[in-house]
Parts: sequence; C-alpha cells; structure tokens
Amino acid sequence: MWHASTYSMNEVTPMRFSGFFVFLTGSLLSNSSLAQPSSGPTDRELYAAYCTGVLSDEIDSTSRITKNPTPKLEAILNDARKRAARFAAYLVATGVLNDPRRPDAVAGVMLAQKQGVVAARQCDKAFDGCLEETATKLSELQAQNPDKDYTQQLETVSRACMSKDPTCPQTRRCKELDDLPF
Repeated sequence: MWHASTYSMNEVTPMRFSGFFVFLTGSLLSNSSLAQPSSGPTDRELYAAYCTGVLSDEIDSTSRITKNPTPKLEAILNDARKRAARFAAYLVATGVLNDPRRPDAVAGVMLAQKQGVVAARQCDKAFDGCLEETATKLSELQAQNPDKDYTQQLETVSRACMSKDPTCPQTRRCKELDDLPF
C-alpha cells in the first residue's frame, strides 16, 4: 500500500521528472518561433506588392494626363482601382506590413512595390515610343488610302508594342486573373 508520507515532496521521482520534461519541451517548442530569425516575404506577398505599385502608377499617371476620361477609360481606371485595392487588402490581411517579427518581409514588400512603379513607368515609356512611331506610319498609310480603316492594324500594333519591352509582360500580369486566395 502506498502512503503519501512514504515519499517526500522534494524527491525527484521518475513521474515528476517526466512531467517536468514534457513541460520544458512544450515551453521550448512554443517559444521557438520567437527565437527564429525573421522570414522574408512570400511569393504571393511580393506579387501583390509589385502589382500594387504597377496599378497605383497606372492610376496616377492616367488621372494626371486625362482630365475628362471617356467612359471606356473610366471603366479601365475603376478596374485598376479595384485590383489595386484587392492587392493592398491581401497585404493587410496577411499582416506582412505590420508584423514586428518579419522586418525582412516588410522591406521586401516595400522594394517590390517600388519595382512595380519603376517597371510600369519603363513599360509606359517603351510603349509610348513604339506606338508613336507606328501610329505615324499608320497615319501616312491612312492619308494615302483614306477609304481604308486602320483600326485593326492599330490594335495589332498596340499589342506588339506591349511585348517589345521585357517589363511590359510582367506588368500586364497585374491586370489579368491572379491566384490570390480571396
């Protein structure tokens, strides 16, 4: 028969030692995430930040240039605003912008956003130069053949101009379907 007086409360028994070991292991595992170095941004976070930069530059530059947008341009701007808000909401929802344990992630996201702005401006510059050159040629053709409609050729050339600069396909993906979870 076992009596409480048989064992002293100060004695370390195998049962007490194993309980202490479980407690210690649990404590170490739960606190190990605090001791780990900060993790960088995920691919989706970088993508969302990059696209936020691309779209915000598109919205700003288009709004600056066009005082009275056509209904079609206004629809394009509204779509860009919705997409930019969606990407920004994703960054807020992931907590990457204010997670004190992930300073590398915050820096990476900010850099990706700046790269998006730079890429959008580079693409716009290349596109405008290409389109201006091509539109001049099409205008000359239109003057020679006033009865012919060159709208289709202008649209084809416009798509070709978007592919000339390597940053344009990268920025274009921000305006297409994405795989963000919401």
